[in-house]
Order: sequence, then C-alpha cells, then structure tokens
Amino acid sequence: AMTAMNGFQLAGKELKVGIATSDMQVDGTPGGNNAAIGNGLDSLQDDASSAGPNAQLGMLRDPNDRLALMAKLQGSQPPPPGGARPPLPGMGMGIGGAPSPVIVLHGMFNPSQVNLQHDPEFFNDIEADVLQECENHGTVVKVWPDQNSTRGDVWVKFGDIAGASKCRGALDRRWFAGQQIVAEFTTEVAWNATVR
Repeated sequence: AMTAMNGFQLAGKELKVGIATSDMQVDGTPGGNNAAIGNGLDSLQDDASSAGPNAQLGMLRDPNDRLALMAKLQGSQPPPPGGARPPLPGMGMGIGGAPSPVIVLHGMFNPSQVNLQHDPEFFNDIEADVLQECENHGTVVKVWPDQNSTRGDVWVKFGDIAGASKCRGALDRRWFAGQQIVAEFTTEVAWNATVR
C-alpha cells in the first residue's frame, strides 16, 4: 500500500508515503521540528510558501490530525477537540441512531454516474444485489433504491430489529462498487415518508 500511494497526486500535490516515527521530518530524517497539522483547519497549509522555511508540511502526528485533514478534503469542519465526530452531513440520525427494523445504506451508487439510457436495469440490479446481501443477515421485507438520492441511498426494511442490526454491523464502512457504504438506522416514519 505504501508503494502504491507514494507519489500519488492528490489535489495537485504529490503524496510522500513511508514508515514514520514521532521524531521524523518530511525528508525522512529523525529530529527537527515538525509542524502540527491538527487542532483545526487553520494549521493545514494550503500553500507551502506561506508556511515558512522550517515548516514541515504534511505530517500527521495523531488521529486528530488525520480527521482534520479528511475534514478539509471534504470541505467540512474538523471534529471538535476530544475526537468526538459529528454525524456526516445529511446523514439523518447519524450512524448511532436508535436501532429499528429500517436501515439506509448511503453510498451504494454514485448518482452522477447513473446512465439509465446505457443501463436501464441499473436500479433493478442494485436492488437485487442489496437484497441478496441483506438476506444473509435477516428477513428482508423490502429493498428500495432511492433514484432521486444525491448520496446513492438504498433503503432496507427488515422483519425485525435483530436482522437490521446484523446487516448494519456487517455493511457499515464496507466498500461496494468503489464507494464506502455508510449504514445507519432510520425510523419507520422516515421509511413511510420516503419509500414508494
């Protein structure tokens, strides 16, 4: 993975990937004063020339630095101090919502890449794939791909909370068709208001 990512271009910048220690500089030598990236977006430098000659850009020293970087790449706010993550934008109750027999799978497809002229069975195929996977975890009442979703949502209603819980646990943060799925519980009220 290190070899594959070393030299990768991201947002016009080349990534340098290697094994790091807590006292390592960007050039790979021990010691020095590494610039902290964490503690909010203010310390994430957009322009290397504005950081000064001794700054070592790109060093992620702890999980908070990683979260701050990911927030910047997504164009959102960094997590609050202490590492607590707010729910992702537009994610309803968040992935910690109250268990229910209904789950929503976000990121099951990329809406900008759906071409029904080229693949008229796209949503039927997604429905069949999700049904097949979800049946491994419990009795599925209905699977409904939301064709108007901007997040690639597929709604799944189970016969009971146990099946929905097993499925959510198995699919949350899993990858499907090049996208990471976010699985969350939602309410039957939301199901009734959304699913046709």
